[in-house]
Amino acid sequence: MTVPTVPRSSATQARRVPFRALLHSELGKLGSQRSLRLLAVLAVSAAPVTALVFCLSLPVTQGRAIDEVAPAELLSASALGIDAAALVVVVLAALAVGSEYATGLIQQSLAVTPRRGRLLAAKVLALALAAAAIGVSAALAVGVVALGVGASAGAPAGAVFADGGVRLLAGSVLMPVFYGVLAVAAAFAFRSTALGIVAPLAVLVLSAIAGWFGSAVGAVVTPITPLAALHSISGIAVGAEAIGAPAGFLSLAVWTGAVLSIADSRFRRKDA
Repeated sequence: MTVPTVPRSSATQARRVPFRALLHSELGKLGSQRSLRLLAVLAVSAAPVTALVFCLSLPVTQGRAIDEVAPAELLSASALGIDAAALVVVVLAALAVGSEYATGLIQQSLAVTPRRGRLLAAKVLALALAAAAIGVSAALAVGVVALGVGASAGAPAGAVFADGGVRLLAGSVLMPVFYGVLAVAAAFAFRSTALGIVAPLAVLVLSAIAGWFGSAVGAVVTPITPLAALHSISGIAVGAEAIGAPAGFLSLAVWTGAVLSIADSRFRRKDA
């Protein structure tokens, strides 16, 4: 007696899609959408423009001519350009996820890859890689701006990178990566582009103003904020923010794990 062979379902085949293929697909989505490409260009472009604006405004904000400003201060002012890039990355990351919910494309992705945890991981990693590329490009751009402004002010070549300048730029690259991942997690958790943008910005603002609620609150809250971790890694933390680079990396890991766990829990619900 011959037993008929039941063909494997497309869902079964989909479960066997290699993670590398998923990651390649997610990276392809980022590169194929014009709005996301424009945001990536905007993020990198915003960095040197913002850096130049802050450097040229130093005589107004500090009451000193640029040639009287220490080279390290020029780099610190320029590094704010990376913060500007991070804000654009937040929008990019939230839009990359939120647009899939808005257009229904997420359902097509789930049809190909029913294992939601792997799909979430691929999307997060793809956005993290894109954010890292933007962060590195932004860091190089603001470094060039600081060099140029320093040279015009008569600073010795490379002086802007002395006293921890390289560490500052390298550590600052983590800012667009972390807040980009936070935006992805929020967009998945809330299934919304808007909330994917608002959530990481709220975390950023609360981190910055934690000390406004009194010294007692600031002493407890400030050290556990992502901003304290990023500043400690970059070597610019002061006061309650100064938790050290190792603790900074640990803090970012805990934050990342927590927000991704929430996103994963929400995404695994079958009504996504």
